[in-house]
Amino acid sequence: MDNSVYTRMRASNHYIREYFNLLPLTNSESNENTDYTYDSLETLIKQTWNIYGVSSLFGFDYNNERQLKLYSKRLREEIASILPQDNVTYDVNFTIDKNISPRPIVTDSPAIRIEIHAKAVDKETMKKCIYTGVLLSWRTEIVELDHDKSVKLPLLLCKGTKSTMAAVHLTLNNMFDCLIVALPATEDDFKWLVPIILQPNNNEEISSMKGQIKFDYKFPGSLASNIITIPYDISNLTEIWNCICDNDANTTDANTGNGISLKHVERFHQVLQHQMLHGSGMQLGLGLLSKISLPSLTIMENRMKAGTSEVLNKILLYFNDKSIEVLHKLNLDSTVGTNSIAS
Repeated sequence: MDNSVYTRMRASNHYIREYFNLLPLTNSESNENTDYTYDSLETLIKQTWNIYGVSSLFGFDYNNERQLKLYSKRLREEIASILPQDNVTYDVNFTIDKNISPRPIVTDSPAIRIEIHAKAVDKETMKKCIYTGVLLSWRTEIVELDHDKSVKLPLLLCKGTKSTMAAVHLTLNNMFDCLIVALPATEDDFKWLVPIILQPNNNEEISSMKGQIKFDYKFPGSLASNIITIPYDISNLTEIWNCICDNDANTTDANTGNGISLKHVERFHQVLQHQMLHGSGMQLGLGLLSKISLPSLTIMENRMKAGTSEVLNKILLYFNDKSIEVLHKLNLDSTVGTNSIAS
């Protein structure tokens, strides 16, 4: 296997994750190898976000204030022409989100916040925020393709009306020759995310893991509304996960430490299925895991809400990996765009 954490199935473009690196992050701005802090994510927690992946943005000059104003003007004009509303004015702002700093790797591009407010012309009403988006890079060890005149912000967290999100993403696509695609959490993602969340980064996080985690299963042949919810005590799942990892603690596998391997994830879910089969006669292996809920996280399809910065950090690390694998390593960035308004 190469440096990727994925391997590709034969005769298929489907990639299987083999490893996830949850090693403690460090702030590379410091000369010391100090632990990374999560204060920069405080403005993003306890809100529901849609998760999108973004390919390279061509001609995007975020360091030029004049250019940011031009981007805002262009987006405002396009939104006004696309959205079917008369007598409404829009305010659009592209800004560098200085609250989201430091980042896991400070050489990455800063987070960019896009906000759109609408106001009825003939009414004495306050402006209403109809779209908020945050473009960011939450880097892990995956090596990305590198091209001149492009900016890599693989993740877009956004919220707003469906029509506004569609209009914004279409306009950004035309402005910066990029692709913006939803990153829905699949069953495989859920199976990885549970151990990732259970795995503590430090001793303080261990004591905060309390309550229940709920798995929602759908079964083939049943109505879409027929969902079986299985609750587990987080402390019990943590104990199972720690036992699985401790059993392999003395192996010579290169992927050791605080990393998570595919064999551990598979074994963890096999144990849960075995317990459920013998405890209640339910064969969970026949169902599709479609949603997970914790006191600090709810995630389904491409919508998520994180209650703590530590959990949000893990979600961003995971989906940043996924976005890079989907949009930055399959030759989608092989040509330099021509529709940029940066000039």
